[in-house]
Amino acid sequence: MLIDVVGTADFEIVLGFAAPIGTDLDVLVGPLQDELRIYGYDSEEIRLSRLLDVAPGSPDSVDYYTARMDAGDALRKRAGSGDVLAALAVGKIVTDRLPDEPNRRFAWLLRTLKHQDEVALLRHAYGNRFVLIGVHQGQQRRQRNLVASLRDESPAGTNHAAAVENLMRRDENDLENEFGQHGRNVFASADYLVDLDRDVSTETSRMVGLLFGEPFRTPSRDEVGMAHAFTAAARSADPGRQVGAAIALESGELLTTGSNEVPKYGGGEYWAGDAQDGRDFAEGYDFNKRQTRRTLREVLTSLEAGGFLSTEMAHLATEDRLTRVLDSTEAAIKRTRLLSLIEFGRIVHAEMSALSQAARLGVAVNGATLYTTAYPCHMCMRLIVASGIKRVVYVDPYPKSLAGEMYGDSVTSDPGESKTKVLVESFRGASWSIYNSVFSGQDRRRAADGKFAQFDKQKSRFTLADAEPLANPAAREAAITIVMSDVLGRTEVETEASEAPEERAESEGAVEKKEGES
Repeated sequence: MLIDVVGTADFEIVLGFAAPIGTDLDVLVGPLQDELRIYGYDSEEIRLSRLLDVAPGSPDSVDYYTARMDAGDALRKRAGSGDVLAALAVGKIVTDRLPDEPNRRFAWLLRTLKHQDEVALLRHAYGNRFVLIGVHQGQQRRQRNLVASLRDESPAGTNHAAAVENLMRRDENDLENEFGQHGRNVFASADYLVDLDRDVSTETSRMVGLLFGEPFRTPSRDEVGMAHAFTAAARSADPGRQVGAAIALESGELLTTGSNEVPKYGGGEYWAGDAQDGRDFAEGYDFNKRQTRRTLREVLTSLEAGGFLSTEMAHLATEDRLTRVLDSTEAAIKRTRLLSLIEFGRIVHAEMSALSQAARLGVAVNGATLYTTAYPCHMCMRLIVASGIKRVVYVDPYPKSLAGEMYGDSVTSDPGESKTKVLVESFRGASWSIYNSVFSGQDRRRAADGKFAQFDKQKSRFTLADAEPLANPAAREAAITIVMSDVLGRTEVETEASEAPEERAESEGAVEKKEGES
């Protein structure tokens, strides 16, 4: 060829992990490094939490986890940026890289990412050479992992379960804190999802094979079904979260799809280009949020009428009273179930949409599988159970859902109970972001005699990278590290300036004492 459109086969890749707290990532990292070695890639693991300025402490204590969460939140807040930890990781890569090998088969493993801005920065720095791996492990298994480690550290403790529940809740979804733990959002944007409750060696081999273009790796039924669901989600104009669903037979044939959108007369939901558009954005407001605020106003007015509010609150205007409550960090009303209500939404949920479509078309769904980009809410789950759906596969865990609690008699995550309950499983495999890349255009060359060419793993190329792997990656890394140094330098100065003189003196004395001891 006149132009080398393939580019060099030897370049670094960066694999980031998104995993809820308590996930035993060591179970995956070891086999992954072994598999990468087969493809000629050595690797180095970088733990982002160890880039924080936090005392080592015992790794099996509540204080250990809390200190690192607090330090990560504080650093992001001080820098005014959610990606600062990823920038530190880039700096670590630059520092640890072998200077005489700019192009080499090497993988950097970053564990774990907790903010969507971190993902955005790494995609900017490394382009398609960065892959986000979502790692699933059942909630009960993660709880057991954490409780066991806490008991090992503090056998006399009696409140381990409650402590673990608090840690998991904070890790999963601290979205009200702009610079907090946004693990759920990160996980939902993963390029490939691995389930540690299954055969990890098989999962790892398949994932790496797809990333390096193993020619006859084709999509599973679940991957095809979920690709339909993600395609359906793109149709939604919902301001909160685009959700898609697809229903398929056990054999893989597609039956219906659905997206979360406002219903219209005559059946189905509004489409772009309809003569009349009654979707929320056309109406100009989110009815669910408006009604939720109305409900809270009613509660506060009732409390005032009953004399249960303080004099100060009772004399405030209704809207001012509402604002005071919503803005109160002590009350934390935004974290309550009341502010998470979904019952007032005008949209038909994606699962409802798919089931309604099946009903309109006279398509039986009994025994079928429903794929959804988000864990079904409790309202959808009751329809799923009643419709005869046999299995549900989801990507994004949904904290607002009470499905498991409300329908535990009919819903399970245990495959052993699948004959008497709807089996709800986390999706595993290639997500929509890399689906076309890993399943299209593989090199399936044949010789003149019809025999297929042997796939050489040592010489195979990482398939996601562009024809030119990345334009001047060193310059991007350098720019990130310069900005990071500048930001962290400024925040250090700002912190020192904000301290009272006596606090600063005490801090400096502590540093001198520490240095003297070392």
